[in-house]
Amino acid sequence: MSRSKTIIVGGGLAGLMTARMVKALRDPEGEIYIVERESHFGGAYGSYHYEGVGAFDHGMHVFYETCIPEVDELFTSILPDSDWNILVENLKDAAGIYVQGRLQLETPYVDLRDVPDERLSAYLGDLMLAIRDRRNKPLPAEANAYEVMKAHYGRALTDDIFVPLLEKLFLRHPSQLHELATRLAAINRIAAFDGDLMLDLMKSDELRARLCFPDQYKLPPYRGNNQRGFYPRQFGFYHVMDRLKEVLDEQGIHFVPNASLSQINTEGGRVQSVRITSLDGVNTDIDGVTQVFWAAGVPPLAKLLNVPLTGGPPDMRPASWYVHLLLDKEPMTDRLYYFYCFDKGFRTYRVTNYAAYCPEAHTEKGWPVCVELWPNPGDAQTEACVINTALSELRAFGVTDATYRVNFRAAQQNKGPGFPLPTLKTIGAMENIRAQIRDRGICNLALTGIMGGKNIFFIPEVLKDAHEQVMAAPYSSGIGVSPLCRTGFQPVDRNEFRQNA
Repeated sequence: MSRSKTIIVGGGLAGLMTARMVKALRDPEGEIYIVERESHFGGAYGSYHYEGVGAFDHGMHVFYETCIPEVDELFTSILPDSDWNILVENLKDAAGIYVQGRLQLETPYVDLRDVPDERLSAYLGDLMLAIRDRRNKPLPAEANAYEVMKAHYGRALTDDIFVPLLEKLFLRHPSQLHELATRLAAINRIAAFDGDLMLDLMKSDELRARLCFPDQYKLPPYRGNNQRGFYPRQFGFYHVMDRLKEVLDEQGIHFVPNASLSQINTEGGRVQSVRITSLDGVNTDIDGVTQVFWAAGVPPLAKLLNVPLTGGPPDMRPASWYVHLLLDKEPMTDRLYYFYCFDKGFRTYRVTNYAAYCPEAHTEKGWPVCVELWPNPGDAQTEACVINTALSELRAFGVTDATYRVNFRAAQQNKGPGFPLPTLKTIGAMENIRAQIRDRGICNLALTGIMGGKNIFFIPEVLKDAHEQVMAAPYSSGIGVSPLCRTGFQPVDRNEFRQNA
């Protein structure tokens, strides 16, 4: 009998890990092809390389466990424990924010403890009423970001604190944003009380969902899991991705770079064959396809399947930039791995101090820092202007001052047209396209990767979803469940998928 054939479209972390799961958990003897339109594999988990300087990651990338042991082991086992920086407990994710003109080092949630008592009382009174009303009147399924925030905090907090924050990030009032926008930043809690009082308040699930312990480094063990973070001891996440590719290569996985799927042929509710076309126009046909996992974005698959892209073009903001710097002194960010900027008037989205979670990143060449900038429409887009903006905003944040010298500076603009904004229009169109693809009833085609299902965005939830898809795929051999198309199998419906926070 011929070997089964799995096609994985997209060579980022999601695609590579899907291949690892298929090989280890479902189909160890089958052929697996990973098709990637770029010349390299790893996607955003790769690194930029500068001659004479070294590597810089694409912003901040740490692998956080899914808390599915078989998935996490497949990733973390590609390096011995001695080659990992393993981040645990209160130092798993040391994050801060710049908000209301201050860099918060103790908590990544907006800290309102210095707000005047009268104003804070109004906020907390609104919050308590929101808890009561939420119990009596659940939110509609399609509530927008503004409605979600009001139901969570009440109107006063939402209007004063979180409307400006979301407008800074996404250039729209939250009434025009999808619920997903509230999940892309740490805005689900506020700091309002000191630690001793919060120990009592945290006994309430409703309050703990809205109020945070004010010092992330002294947080008591209220977590629902023991999730850890992993970063290689050798600076540059590309070391991990290169090793992951080597492992897959040793297992006989076929890597197809500089290529894309140009044709999917279906019959009887199944993908029967595909055509792979290289950038130089060479076609390769693969017949007898067992399974296709699509981890390369929803719109390209819709186009391939002749699914109409309804609603017009997505709402976009200009392409983001990574500004990579080597400072002559340690940045003044205390223990923070990174922080977000929530104040209007700044272009910084996030600042990462790599040496905080990878001590080996600091060398005699300097302290590596990355500033991710999200320009506004009309901003100058030259490399020099972008670097100057990053340097001036670091000084405004108090991360550097006039005594700092920059040993190295470079800027990289993200590829593509820009960042899709999580507006009702953009996310609604995406959900409509996914529904039309599902309605085709193609039993051996699974959408995976970022936005492969509703609100699936961060890597832990992406890999949880990929694992679910792999275990439900119609293989006739291998470990785990093997639903066959003839039994009426349909692709997994992830509309209600939620991250296990």
